Amino acid sequence: MEKREEYLFELSWEVCNKVGGIHTVITSKLFQAQKYFQNYYCMGPYFDSSLKVFKRKEDPKEFKEAILNLEAQGIKLHFGEWDIQGNPPVILVEYLNYASHINQIKSDLWDLYHVDSLNSNWYDFDEALLWSWACGKAIDELQKNYKNPTLVHAHEWMSGGSIAYFEQKFREQLLERKEALEHKKIFTVFTTHATMLGRTITGNGENLYGLPKTYDFEKRAYELGVHTKHQFEKALAKHANCFTTVSDITANEAKIVYDKEVDIILYNGFDYKKTEHELEEQFKNSRNK
Repeated sequence: MEKREEYLFELSWEVCNKVGGIHTVITSKLFQAQKYFQNYYCMGPYFDSSLKVFKRKEDPKEFKEAILNLEAQGIKLHFGEWDIQGNPPVILVEYLNYASHINQIKSDLWDLYHVDSLNSNWYDFDEALLWSWACGKAIDELQKNYKNPTLVHAHEWMSGGSIAYFEQKFREQLLERKEALEHKKIFTVFTTHATMLGRTITGNGENLYGLPKTYDFEKRAYELGVHTKHQFEKALAKHANCFTTVSDITANEAKIVYDKEVDIILYNGFDYKKTEHELEEQFKNSRNK
């Protein structure tokens, strides 16, 4: 089978940074991603703790100019491999020296989507937004001279700054009456694993699926203190080229909370090398235990 030539950048806060279930989702699909794409990169945040599972490699020669341009702007890229089965190529993005741009980025979010981030703080929202916006800028620079389409797959709102970056660039080109060729080369996918507001509402003891049609989700998001993330998630779901969830349940939740149908459901799975019979036996034994 001939591999696709398009670049696929898959972004998650949990790349080389095990926090929750998204880490498992990505690691279990890596074999398939590498099977179909010859230019596949995972992108995650650069932390000292990430280096435990990161094998540093030389910077690709074709990206030399882009890497230097990004460093001049405060964004440093670390190229290497994820020290797990399959050793997928990884780019860890060091973003703290780009932090002086955070207020402008939040202003851009308001102009783009009317996301109210006025009272958001660094640890709860701003840091992840800065990182993922820097990822978008990095992808843009890396692909500057690449003619074929590029795919950007962002997991959860933490990676959503990359999608917002390209949306802003597209709108700037339209305002300047330029043909938005670069934006057309970039196709974005947003995957939500659970909605922030839906999770918070149910955690507050309310039945999400039994709420009246007149329920004001926007007002409730402010009352529960999750309005910034909710507004950002909703905008990403509606503005990404493709919106996906990982289950039918999450798809129904998104339809209620975002008022948006998913384009496709990418079901959670797991990578296995056993036969179906061996898998069934293991499942039975686990159930008995």
